Parts: sequence; structure tokens; C-alpha cells
Amino acid sequence: MKKTSVSTEIAGKTLTLETGELAKQATVSVLARLGDTMVLVTVVAGQKNTELDYFPLSVEYVERLYAGGRIKGSRWVKREGRPTDDAILTGRLIDRSIRPLFPKSYKKDVQVVITVLSVDGENEPDVLSIIAVSAALHASPIPWNGPVSAVRVGHVKENGNGNVELIINPGSAESDFSELDLVATQTKDKTLMLEAGALQISEEKMLEAVKKAHVENKKIIDVIEDFAKKVGVKKDETPVDSALNEMVIALDKKYKDEILALIPLRASKEANGGEAGVLIDKIYESEKLANPEANVDKKLIAQALEKIMFKGIRTDVLKNKKRADGRKIDEIRQI
Repeated sequence: MKKTSVSTEIAGKTLTLETGELAKQATVSVLARLGDTMVLVTVVAGQKNTELDYFPLSVEYVERLYAGGRIKGSRWVKREGRPTDDAILTGRLIDRSIRPLFPKSYKKDVQVVITVLSVDGENEPDVLSIIAVSAALHASPIPWNGPVSAVRVGHVKENGNGNVELIINPGSAESDFSELDLVATQTKDKTLMLEAGALQISEEKMLEAVKKAHVENKKIIDVIEDFAKKVGVKKDETPVDSALNEMVIALDKKYKDEILALIPLRASKEANGGEAGVLIDKIYESEKLANPEANVDKKLIAQALEKIMFKGIRTDVLKNKKRADGRKIDEIRQI
């Protein structure tokens, strides 16, 4: 992969993305820098699809003491120990930001490793890591419906006059006085993931913070798209599970009402969870009776049933404004 570098300004700080110089044996690697905070992202994809029921994506966030300028003496154990709680939570933050955008039929092993190389104390490496992982995936041959970008938004009151300012990627001094710590991961069109802690700010201010984050994220996404274009790697074709699609169409025609009737049962605490299994057995026996020579797979039936059920839940929420357990979308469950 040829050496490629792009830069842009975020809230007065320079963001740089580079590839083609480090970790060349990985499927793709990206070195990202914001101020003097630097992270190295490597992404490696397997050669073959697995037979697993889930997408085997692993995200590892690796902290190093030397990133903060600390090199311990000879008595310090140099070998890697278990990750810290912050490292685990940051890895989950990154995972939630990228996992929903992989095609459902893509089942190759994908390993994402983020190594923190330096931390300047002003620019947090977590949002930089999300940007770097997004750039790496978008510039790789791995099918992925990105890119995404992430920023942190703070909510700081000015001394004396009581005015409030929303700050993009606040520094350590500003964070100490911030009433909001919001991390927003967004595509060009939608908000994908939010993680926030706040001191009871209004919904209007929270919505304003999300919108302000989207303005900045769109600028970063433009840079990531330019970066991927310069790298010039062609995406692999997304595998299509035609057997599953055919099963979904068949079950939607014959058993849609029975499948959708499982939704309130799935949401009920009293349900034992066996209702779906009973329906799967019924569908299997009916299909085998109708066509004895057909190769009917219970596992495929279960996958198709889940797709129809989740589509029904989504339709109820978006169109009928009703949750799976019958509550309205603004109604809180009784404790």
C-alpha cells in the first residue's frame, strides 16, 4: 500500500491520518495524530467466511505507559498484563461505533487493534481512535458501510455572565468545568452511537450538542473519504445469502402473523422463551410435509424468523410509535 497522508483542522487542532509506512503486513494500518496524541490502528481480516452464527469482530484497545512519557525501572514487570477498565470501556466504545455497519452476511474474522503511542494530556485518544478505525476500515478491502466520525462535546458555563458554550473536543482544563461529556459517533446522515454523562442539562441543550457534533463529524468524514480515495483500494464484494433471503420471503408470505405474534411474548417477563422454538418446529414440519424432497434447515428458519420479527419491531416503533411490549415510545416502564 502506497504512503498516503491527509490533514484537517478540528476545533483549532490538526488531525492527521497516514498509512503505508507502519504495520505493512496488516490488511490495513492507519497512524492518526491529533495535537501530540497519536494512535496506531491495525485491521486484519481472515481469508474465509466462518460458519458462526455471529460476526467474529474483535476490538482491542492497548494502552502503553510510554504513551504518557513513563518508562518504569527494572523492578517493574514489563510483560503485558490484563487491560485496565478504561481500556475495556474504550474498546467497547469503538466496537459499538463500527459493528452495526458491517453487512449481516459478512462472517470473516476481523481483528482491530488500537495501540496508543502518545498522549499529550489535552486530546483524548478515544475519539481519535474511532476516527482512525473508521479511516482504516473505509480504506480497506473489507465491506463496510462507513465511514463514521466521532467527537467529544463539552458544556461549559462562562464565569460571571452565566453564558453557556458547547465545546468540541474540550481540553483537560475545560473538561474539569464541563457539565456534559458527550461522545457522538455519526455518519453523514445519521447519529450511530451516543455515550454521555451530564449534570442534568436540558433536552434542548443535549440535542443542540448532538447537532453541533454532526457539523464537525461531517467535515472529518469528508477527509476520511478523501483519504480512502487516495489509498485507492477496491472493496471486496459483499456476500449475498440467497437461501436466507428466499426463506424470509417464503415465511413472510405464510407465517407473518404468527411470527409477529411472538413480539409481545418476547418482551414479556412471564414468557419462557420457548414459543419461538415451537413455531420453528411447526414451520419445519409443515415445509417438510409440503415438499419432502426439499432440504429444509431449522437453523435457516430461525434466522429468517428473527429477521421478520426484528423488521416488525422496527416498523411498530417508526410507524405505529409502539414498543414491543405495547408501550408508547415516550412511555416509561413501571418499576
